[in-house]
Amino acid sequence: MKALTKKKFELLLCGVLSCLPVFRGQAFSADSIAYHHVLLEDFGGTWCSNCPRVADSIAVLASDFDRLAVAGYQTAETRPDVSFLYNMDVYYRMCYYDTIRTVPALFVNGREVGNIRALRDSLEKAMQQKTVYDLEMELAHFPLREQMSDSFQVRIKASRLAADKERDLRLHVAFLQDRLPFRWYDQTEVNHATAFMLPDGNGLPLALVSGDTVCTYSFSIPYQESRLLVKNAYVVAFLQDATILAYDTVADGRVFPVRDNTVLQALRLDLGTGEYTAGGYQDPSFHNWSPEILTGESVRYYDNTMGDVESYAWEFEGGVPATSQEMNPLVHYPQAGVFPVSLRVVSGGETRVFRQEEAVRVLDVSPRISISPNPVRPGRATTVTLLSEADSCEWHFFGGDPFIAYGKEVQVEFPLEGTYDARVSVFYRSPYTGTLYEKDTVATAVIKVSQDAGVEDESIPKVQLRKDGPCSDCYRVESSVPVEQVSVFSMDGRCMLDGRSGKIDLSSCPSGLYIVSVKVQGTPPTSFKLVCQ
Repeated sequence: MKALTKKKFELLLCGVLSCLPVFRGQAFSADSIAYHHVLLEDFGGTWCSNCPRVADSIAVLASDFDRLAVAGYQTAETRPDVSFLYNMDVYYRMCYYDTIRTVPALFVNGREVGNIRALRDSLEKAMQQKTVYDLEMELAHFPLREQMSDSFQVRIKASRLAADKERDLRLHVAFLQDRLPFRWYDQTEVNHATAFMLPDGNGLPLALVSGDTVCTYSFSIPYQESRLLVKNAYVVAFLQDATILAYDTVADGRVFPVRDNTVLQALRLDLGTGEYTAGGYQDPSFHNWSPEILTGESVRYYDNTMGDVESYAWEFEGGVPATSQEMNPLVHYPQAGVFPVSLRVVSGGETRVFRQEEAVRVLDVSPRISISPNPVRPGRATTVTLLSEADSCEWHFFGGDPFIAYGKEVQVEFPLEGTYDARVSVFYRSPYTGTLYEKDTVATAVIKVSQDAGVEDESIPKVQLRKDGPCSDCYRVESSVPVEQVSVFSMDGRCMLDGRSGKIDLSSCPSGLYIVSVKVQGTPPTSFKLVCQ
């Protein structure tokens, strides 16, 4: 080994000393310097299987490392024909690095990680490092009910705990979401979806001359969007060294700066666990994707209550189950109607209740057919009536006259004896949402044609409907045999009464036309029309 000259030794010693942190003008101890809160930046696209795998791996790492702050950026196409997918903040952030060529791309404290296998080792090394910079963050939420929005205020204090070399410091604030109830190929709204960055992807330059700086940002989110996203939202603040070390060129001759990119400190607040200051009363809240469904269908309710909820107590009038303690329960509705939903939550030792009177509207668009008389004699007309609501309906009478007819009530006759089908196709457009329903909107009934129809038969019991007492909208069923079933339907298809009692009280029902179906022992159902005053 060659002997070192005095000059070479002095140069080597200066080189070693220059690599050590130098602090001047402020006393410090090793304990006063903050450990790195590691920033993991995930640039994902979700149009292939790699991004979901990376997102799942990051979720595991986030649960293993308590000092890990994840900033997930949903990249977007920039072509004019898909400009609606374009996210300007993500574009700024990608331009900041100017090295992102493919997605997914992973950065730990500003350094790109080659693959997902090397990610854990990079995180463990970064956790062991200390930094002379620290961050404090406070988040306040103010529900603005009059403006139908949620307002937020982020206050960030960036501190320099001891002297450091001169740096081009940038403070970044990202408002992000994850755990959204979407599918992977809904690529602009899945885990993770960038909402926005403050002030943008390039960050806010900081001098930290006096040792610390306080920045305050305010922003609002529309109420409906907020109630959906804030439950799954988080805010990440990080301090990055944007010092330009050199300039480089790419194949097309463009020049771009090569920055230091070291993330000196990072911090994350999770709105889903209530890591914020309540600027107003935090009511429970929920939503569902299907406020209007058909009978027999189910709807899932999603809790949007902001904060750390200890327990849930749902009540579903008309639903199955009628109650639930789940966070996002699935409810089945067998009957038509407009039903309320109540949610009672316990949060911070307080019990709060939210009730939505018209949480779901259940429509019964399945057609039901009434035929009178049936059986009918050949060449005699019988009346066929649709008992459900419809914007239009088309009848087909195979072997009858007419063969095709339109309207809720039509007459048809058959020249020959036999058994014939009456088929109706119904089209119903909801007056509330404008949705056109064509599911389960076809029904078939049987019409019997016989020469003996209409001949008095003492063995067939007679069923009559008579007024009952002074009440103008009260009736009773008179029959010589026991009554098996009495049902009353409104013209929009809702079942207003269903039981075995022979008494009918429509005094509490809205005025209009109603169909009464009476089934007595040993006979087919008999239908009557009633007008409620």
